[in-house]
Amino acid sequence: MFPTLSFNTYFNLDTGQVYIQDTSSYSYPGDDPNLFVGVLKIVGPIGLVYSNSNYNSPDIILGNTTISGNINLPKDQYGFVLQGTYTITYSVLNTVSALTGTQTNTYEYTFTVPVPDIELIPDGYDSTFTANDNTQYEIPLTIERTFTVTPPSSLSPQTTSGEQIIYSPKIWSGEWTSSLTSVLNYNIGGINVSITIEGSAEVYVYSVNISEIETLIEDFRLLYITESNINKALANSISNTLTLINTSYTEYQLALQDNNLLEAYNQALNIINLLNDYEPTSSVEIIPFV
Repeated sequence: MFPTLSFNTYFNLDTGQVYIQDTSSYSYPGDDPNLFVGVLKIVGPIGLVYSNSNYNSPDIILGNTTISGNINLPKDQYGFVLQGTYTITYSVLNTVSALTGTQTNTYEYTFTVPVPDIELIPDGYDSTFTANDNTQYEIPLTIERTFTVTPPSSLSPQTTSGEQIIYSPKIWSGEWTSSLTSVLNYNIGGINVSITIEGSAEVYVYSVNISEIETLIEDFRLLYITESNINKALANSISNTLTLINTSYTEYQLALQDNNLLEAYNQALNIINLLNDYEPTSSVEIIPFV
């Protein structure tokens, strides 16, 4: 009796290829897997993708492996695997009896590649740092995530397989970077789909020191005076920024008078952001704002 044929299909979106695995039950008397070879035919959304009818040069020799070689899939204009209907026909020959069998599976392949979404939250007020992987993964069968945050050299990097990394007080100022690599496996309409996505993000974390900020403001005013005689357009731009800075500085002082420390911190940080061409470059420990 010829065995009942079955196979699983695997799309690798990293390489843009497909392979199958023979999952047939070779359990009847005489169904020695060493006697069987299999060939493949694949029809994609725009026609024939692959066809092999030569049992002398098969895609699978059951005595050696149940897995076929990788076959290239058609791509769309953006380089992703073309979405649509795929029909895969797997034909098997018993090399002794010359009996053959065929199994055909049809899949509707539609898939949106997850877009990496990393959120970095520096909190200089409490001197903490939080990184979140907010990527919308849908519901993968498995996820192998490597999420890393690299702080300024004064602190050690952290890596997790989870979706969040937290640094407790006290953090340091300077550039913080993050990287994300997620290996995902899905089953989509019967197809086993695997893909790796990668992302990164960075943010500059500031130390809010009002005396340093006042020095930067004064440097900015001096730049305005210099450019007033050289570049009127730039001088006007600086003047507009100085107006905003002066407003925030006034709000900073009023917040301190009201003992509203969080508002004072936010106004000081706003001044730093307005002075983003004068970011502090040294890495210093950030004391929780008082």
